[in-house]
Amino acid sequence: MLFERIRRTQKPVFIFLAVMFALGFALLGVGSSGNVNALDFLHLGGSSGDSVSKLNDTVKSHPNDATAWLRLAQAYVAKGDQDSAIGAYQAYLRLRPKDATALSSAAGLLEQRALLSSQNAAAYQAVASYYQHGGAGAALSGLALGQGLSDPVASQLASPYQQQYTSLSAQAASDYGQAVTYRQSLIKLNPRDAFSQESLGFDAANSRNYALAVTAFKAYLKLVPKTNPEAIRVRQIVKAIQPFASGTSPTP
Repeated sequence: MLFERIRRTQKPVFIFLAVMFALGFALLGVGSSGNVNALDFLHLGGSSGDSVSKLNDTVKSHPNDATAWLRLAQAYVAKGDQDSAIGAYQAYLRLRPKDATALSSAAGLLEQRALLSSQNAAAYQAVASYYQHGGAGAALSGLALGQGLSDPVASQLASPYQQQYTSLSAQAASDYGQAVTYRQSLIKLNPRDAFSQESLGFDAANSRNYALAVTAFKAYLKLVPKTNPEAIRVRQIVKAIQPFASGTSPTP
């Protein structure tokens, strides 16, 4: 009876988690560095397989062949393999660190993956919180076994979800940090690139580097008209994060 009651309380949470994962993949267009198409994830195959295989052989034999690394990155994007595409772009950019197009593509892929990791981390955290503070703990505490058993069992049930949350959050932070580096390289190449300045602001904020975020957002605001709707939104964001950048407010 005990575990039967646990299973009944789990069902809506698992449905929620599955929906979150599905929406994350569909809305973010995993593996695409361009416009997002909610159906792209259904077309992960294609003729790029042979190209990927041949290009992998090439970069193994000639690891300093920048062109092969770039073509491999593009082939992985076409195939829908986001993780491998990011790795190939990183290898290419170590050889060609001033390629603005590749920097932008790599940063975009990292931002997509970081956002997906953050969304999935939030879903895992919600399930962990459910077990620790909500349904499962409440269901168990209502049994004759008493509160003494409910807390340890609830914590045990929550533990794997909390671990996934921690892992995914760390992955998101790492990806945002790498995206920050690429956006900074783009700005060095073109300091008046408003899009890169704004993107740097968001990446820095998401990696909790609030001082850098404020600096980037202010640089962006100097490059666009004051009446631009996006500029109005960015000014509101700067106002909200300024206390964290100056150290007058605790880190959220």
